[in-house]
Amino acid sequence: MVGLLFRPKGPNSPISAPWQSRHQQPRRTAYHRLDEATGLHWLNDVEILNPDLRLVPMLEYNPYRGGDPKDYGRAISVFEPAKLLQVRVWCSRAGVCSLRFRGTSDVGIITVGNWSEAEGVNLSRDNKMSVDGPGGERILRIKVAFQRLESEDRIIGLCIETSYGRAKTILSPEMSPEKPIDLADNNVKSLECPDTDEIVGLHGIFGPYNIHDMALVLRKKSQCP
Repeated sequence: MVGLLFRPKGPNSPISAPWQSRHQQPRRTAYHRLDEATGLHWLNDVEILNPDLRLVPMLEYNPYRGGDPKDYGRAISVFEPAKLLQVRVWCSRAGVCSLRFRGTSDVGIITVGNWSEAEGVNLSRDNKMSVDGPGGERILRIKVAFQRLESEDRIIGLCIETSYGRAKTILSPEMSPEKPIDLADNNVKSLECPDTDEIVGLHGIFGPYNIHDMALVLRKKSQCP
């Protein structure tokens, strides 16, 4: 049996919106906007960018050659360097999949790429690097190792270097000695931060299981809070 509940209309009764306003086109959000430079859609909110931030051009051109563009997307993450405590890198057998930046309690965890919660629970120490952001340590450089395939390029290793003279190399299992990959100069690129800037994030091209290209998000030191 089905029935209705009703009450007499009074001064405090809710008023329905006119028919036209309920059926307007939804407001376009910053998600899934087209990135004209690559022809790919953004996977996250690009409105996190402000005029103080600058996106450095990516390392490769058309890293998904021969693939279906619908399988790839653009993504970006921005963090506050003075609150950064740790960088985490999730790798699969196919390569580097995503990164996480863990900050102080008021910042939490910032993810770029498709992070697997199941894999993240058991992330080994080899895939983590501590950073003393509150103490003044900053990421200065990230070296990126690519594997070249017929259909795409994919990132299989990272080396993160800081202002404290420390470095951490994180490699995909594909880099095992039993299956060597050519690390000639043209397969290893370096993301460099100018002395006048500081690294505040990363952006790149991401697939379901890999990062295919990467670049820095920078901010002038004179604009730091």
